Amino acid sequence: MGLLSWLFGRKGTTAPKGREKSAEELEYERRLAIEATQKVRREAQLNPQVSAASVVGSSSPARRPLPRRDVFASHDQSKEWVKNVRDVNRRVRASSVRRAQVYTYTWKGLPALRTGQRITMRRSSATSLKSTYNGSTWEKNKDGGTAFSYKGKTCCVVFSSIVEGHDSVTMVCEGQFSRGLPELRVEVQQHYEQQDEARYVPRNRRPSRLPELKATRTVALSGEEDAQDILTHYGNDALVWLTVRRGEIPKGKSKGQPTLWFSLDGIDVGYLTALQGERHYDQIPDGEAMCLARIKQGAKKYEVTVHLPDYEKQH
Repeated sequence: MGLLSWLFGRKGTTAPKGREKSAEELEYERRLAIEATQKVRREAQLNPQVSAASVVGSSSPARRPLPRRDVFASHDQSKEWVKNVRDVNRRVRASSVRRAQVYTYTWKGLPALRTGQRITMRRSSATSLKSTYNGSTWEKNKDGGTAFSYKGKTCCVVFSSIVEGHDSVTMVCEGQFSRGLPELRVEVQQHYEQQDEARYVPRNRRPSRLPELKATRTVALSGEEDAQDILTHYGNDALVWLTVRRGEIPKGKSKGQPTLWFSLDGIDVGYLTALQGERHYDQIPDGEAMCLARIKQGAKKYEVTVHLPDYEKQH
């Protein structure tokens, strides 16, 4: 006799009443039960020596379905990727700007600058300057540095090496050092690697009215050798939308086992292996879903890697 049967059946004892389940909870449990039954039937069909009852009663680890919010995206993830790349490029660009102080010796005859105003100055061949502020003199041979001119008039010197090799530079007004003498800083953009936003824009039209699978992990497909024409059409490194449906492995030692099939513009381009199919099969509802995928040129053929949700690990 089980423990619960002993506790609740002995001497007429009845089980304590708990909170009644909501309609949503009952419906969710009903769908899970249907999915579990369907999975048991599939496994029994694939292995006739094992009865459905033995599968149900098996002590092997079981997977619990992930919540819907962890399987399906609520928005177009490719647009989010483009936005993220744009933000990264902006930050990389900003971090690659080097700045240095500018020593302004004279501004006589030049227009006043506003705080924050950006101007372009050109390298000057001048070798000496006299300050209109305190009368000090700069001499290139003795003090070093590089002179720059604005609107044809030599006016300032930069002692930093960041201006080396630049015939023109950008300078920013940070205020007024003294009346008629602006406080300047020089900004030099260093070389930096920028990601291509276009790489994250799908090459084909997004399917309509289908749930979009979350792009949490990448999985390689099998069977692309039969779809080289359509893959060649899109080319290497293309990001594309695929539709996903339930199906069976068509050949090999796992022939007939449940898996997921992926189609590009209505043409099948591959399927998941038996292991990956087992992990993701129950994530796809009856009907179809969509996901993002990347086409890559392999050693002998074009290959496809799909972006899928994570899966519940066995416990």
